[in-house]
Amino acid sequence: DIWVAYGDSKLLYFGAPTTQGGPFGALRSQGIDVVCEAYGGREAEYDVGPGATVAACAPFAAKLCQCDPDVIIINIGRNDYVGNGLTLAAWTTLLGNLVTAVHAICPLAQVRLATWSRETSEPNNLSASMDAYRLAMTTVAAANPAFCIVVAWDQAWTVAAAGTYTADGIHVNDRGQALL
Repeated sequence: DIWVAYGDSKLLYFGAPTTQGGPFGALRSQGIDVVCEAYGGREAEYDVGPGATVAACAPFAAKLCQCDPDVIIINIGRNDYVGNGLTLAAWTTLLGNLVTAVHAICPLAQVRLATWSRETSEPNNLSASMDAYRLAMTTVAAANPAFCIVVAWDQAWTVAAAGTYTADGIHVNDRGQALL
């Protein structure tokens, strides 16, 4: 199996080497190749360009599909939320169109939308909560049930417990990785 992991620093920390080798290490030990397409500060809107139509998402979707993956984990959008002020409607459209473009290019791949894990401080952006953006991931998956599921990382711990499961209030630590 080949998995592609697309995201920002939250996903990058999730796959980072830790004392337990991290979840990506666990997948690799099971013979699953993991291609990490994640870096700190990443924004989905930057990756797909303005407009976020299915056609605009297609070139980036092709990049995610270039190794013909069996699974694509998407844990992106947090920087779009706090950084560039992408509205909830625009975020939902972008994510839905990216998922549609990925499926058109690699129709046999399962898409897993991993919700953002809880943080010690979850500010509202543009009058919408982080939970509203997380719910958008569920909405996109529900619209594509044949190939898309939600992995509810936000359910692993509460905001109050986030300090225990994150290295800095945002990024997952060893304890948090063990729960995801």
